[in-house]
Amino acid sequence: METKIKPASPVLIRFYRVLNRVVSALIVITVAGMIFMPVWVLGGKSSIYRAIESLEDMPVSSNTAGMQFMSLAGADPDQYSKAASEFESAVWFEKYIVFWNDNKNLPQYHENAGRAFMQARRYTDAAKHYESSLREFENTSPQSAFNIAFVNFMAASAHSALGDAETEMVRITEAVRYFEALSEDRRNMDAGKAFIWLSHCYYEAGEYENAAAYFEMGIPLYYDVIDWGYGDNGEVVFAAVFFDCAANVYDKLSLPEKAAEYRKISEEIIYLRDYSESELSELRTHMGWD
Repeated sequence: METKIKPASPVLIRFYRVLNRVVSALIVITVAGMIFMPVWVLGGKSSIYRAIESLEDMPVSSNTAGMQFMSLAGADPDQYSKAASEFESAVWFEKYIVFWNDNKNLPQYHENAGRAFMQARRYTDAAKHYESSLREFENTSPQSAFNIAFVNFMAASAHSALGDAETEMVRITEAVRYFEALSEDRRNMDAGKAFIWLSHCYYEAGEYENAAAYFEMGIPLYYDVIDWGYGDNGEVVFAAVFFDCAANVYDKLSLPEKAAEYRKISEEIIYLRDYSESELSELRTHMGWD
């Protein structure tokens, strides 16, 4: 006879979560007392202030180190994993060492860790940190609409790479909802990408009319923001993938002239000469669009 396990009630789950937070807080307070009491006895109030400043620098220093590793990663992709480790240290220090502040930097530290893990192709870790970033934004600065929109978009890309289409759709829909709430002058290339990503979700779901509608919103916004200078060359490969997907949508809608229009735009991007088909294929795989 198969034994069915009854799921725990939401109230019980919430109770244990609160209990876990209380126990964690007590542990942190105890450790802090062990640190600060000898400092107070030996050096007085000024020593306490110096100790506090030193502790407050710990997450900032780790985050700075992570950004430095990210800047070196162009020459050595292994630097992304080192960056991710530093960002995770920043998260830990912010949560458990600098326990007296408002954790206002925690969403950014989680987002940075997500970006580093994404570049290191460690998608599960990337998704975990993006989801944590979103929770922290809700706790500390729910008014940060643009940041929340962007992290939702990045979380969607991580879930896409993991093949989790359901969560991908949830996250990209949230990203678009936040981006659409912004005034037009605050929308940028990231907003365009989010609209295009939602188009792809609709494309994979077979909802080609919705896909076409969001492509028409996203592609002009994305395309117009690129200045086509050297600094934006990396965006060219994204543009090529976007245009190919748009052409596929219009093929499905039996609109060959529109499909040909997007393929022509893609073919005329001069910077694409610097990229091989294998590089474009790798990007599609990284995005979960293959």
